[in-house]
Amino acid sequence: MKKISFEGLNKEPKSKKGWQEWHRKYALAFFSDQVDRVVPSKAKRHYVRSILKNWEKRFRANCSVNPPEPYCYPPGNLVEDQINFVTQYVACAILDGTSDKNIKKIEHFLSMQCVTNTEERYEIRFIGGYPLDVYAYVDSLKDIDIADIFFITEFESMDIYRPQKEKWNKRTAKCFIDELKEDVLFDCPNAKLIVDFDPAKRVVLEIGIEVDESPLFLKKLQCMPPAFLQRLEGGC
Repeated sequence: MKKISFEGLNKEPKSKKGWQEWHRKYALAFFSDQVDRVVPSKAKRHYVRSILKNWEKRFRANCSVNPPEPYCYPPGNLVEDQINFVTQYVACAILDGTSDKNIKKIEHFLSMQCVTNTEERYEIRFIGGYPLDVYAYVDSLKDIDIADIFFITEFESMDIYRPQKEKWNKRTAKCFIDELKEDVLFDCPNAKLIVDFDPAKRVVLEIGIEVDESPLFLKKLQCMPPAFLQRLEGGC
């Protein structure tokens, strides 16, 4: 995966295709910048780039055989949107450090991101942001940082499916919501979770998140420090 700069990203595209290319370049530039800033070893930088590149190759190959189905309408470019989303998520995950433990966590996350769910994992759809619909498959909430995803997409709501599409009950819903609160409130202490009032006996658990601008801005500073913003605004 070659290094991508921010050059030209300060120019607003004039077509739908242009915007798609802009978002792809932005995702790659964000990832390249994070890896270069955070990962001190040249060998480890190469390794991090290679695991993302290999995941993308597998994902594109699988999509050519079994294309993803739209979850929301109007659907965007489902394949490109998902690849850009995962690329940016890995860029954020790098901030947790370059220890072998964190690199293995990133590898595990990528190994779970397929075109369709095997139904052995939770399926979490992030809806109403940009892109309109992206998703993640995880064994548990410990595999993912919801605050990072909110920063990336600014989604409006989440649809969560249990493994094997088992129905939710009050106990399983409460456990999931409590764990989600712990994750989100760590980064955004004033966040509000809007929860389906009666999730019992339903296949999907619907949760909305409202976040004040101040913690969201702090998250942006964490992921995109002033030097990053200056390069983006200056287009160099």
